[in-house]
Amino acid sequence: MKDLWTVFYGAQSCSVDNGELCHADFGSMEDPFSCINQVQIDGTTAYVSQSAWIQTGTIRENILFGSPLDNQRYQQTLEKCSLLKDLKLLPYGDLTEIGERGVNLSGGQKQRIQLARALYHDADVYLLDDPFSAEYIMGALSGKTILLVTHQVDFLPASDMVLILQYSWMATNIENPEVSTLRLISVYLLIGFLLHSLFCAPMSFYDSTSLGRLLSRVSSDLSIVDLDVPFYLFFAVAATTNFYSNLTVLGVVTWQVLFVSIPMVYVAIFLQRYYFASAKELMRINGTPKSFVANHLAESIAGAVTIRVFKEEERFFMITFELIDVNASPFFHNFAANEWLIQRPEIISATVLASSALCMVLLPPGTFSSGTLSTHNILGIG
Repeated sequence: MKDLWTVFYGAQSCSVDNGELCHADFGSMEDPFSCINQVQIDGTTAYVSQSAWIQTGTIRENILFGSPLDNQRYQQTLEKCSLLKDLKLLPYGDLTEIGERGVNLSGGQKQRIQLARALYHDADVYLLDDPFSAEYIMGALSGKTILLVTHQVDFLPASDMVLILQYSWMATNIENPEVSTLRLISVYLLIGFLLHSLFCAPMSFYDSTSLGRLLSRVSSDLSIVDLDVPFYLFFAVAATTNFYSNLTVLGVVTWQVLFVSIPMVYVAIFLQRYYFASAKELMRINGTPKSFVANHLAESIAGAVTIRVFKEEERFFMITFELIDVNASPFFHNFAANEWLIQRPEIISATVLASSALCMVLLPPGTFSSGTLSTHNILGIG
């Protein structure tokens, strides 16, 4: 097995028979070879996955992948990967926006884009995980160390070494005795109802809806419907009932206070309508960045091996933090709007209470009993 890793130090190429070896090389899974304790790779690395991983963004951003633009090398890369013809068919060339998971690209176009991403980085070691169009860049990578993981025997004659992996388990079965069967069945039923609604949606819904928005619908939105809506509904009914009952009692005890209370009711209705106009937009804006965060996390998890191989972890961490900051901004403004609304009814309540106390002071002595005054004060404060 020692000879297997010495190919990383020479201008050789090697073919292997199982794609999971690529993940073991870069620490994404436990090494399938028990006799190999550590894999050391000198120089820079580039990786082409078997299933094309494409980010949301432009084609140029996917090819550069955080590297500065070198026009000459960039054009050579496009030519070697046969992307020039594809770019002519797109409305904005390499500046065309790619949808999530590359939904507006064909399978061949996605493969050629990720091949161009690997070729543009001019790495020392190339790991090709069974790309069906590897012949595009095999000639361009002469003099490079290539580890080609493939089931295609056509590439074997060009290899300096062939390693076949067989009779090896890639995962371990794990059982958790603490989880009951009934609990698992209930969870699966809930997931089944949710999946049923998603499966009944038309295909156009998935083409136009990002993964982050779907995750937001089945996580935070369901939490709001199950927990927040019942609580706020109960609170609204209780507060409305308490308001009208207190206003009725105050009107009976000191009818003079109605001259102040009724205008305050109209002021409260005006504030409510003024707040709702902004609150709806704030709630919508507050929910939008959540889908961006979820979408970015889903993309990062799907392309974790590629990100690790290209050593772009720090850049993706910074993008995540920026998206979290963007998500926190509308939440802060929504919270500030709520505090603004809370302060105005408190001012109205204080005005009504002060006017009630003023009426009691100005009215002739003996108009109210001590019990009436106590009840009035309690209702006014409430």
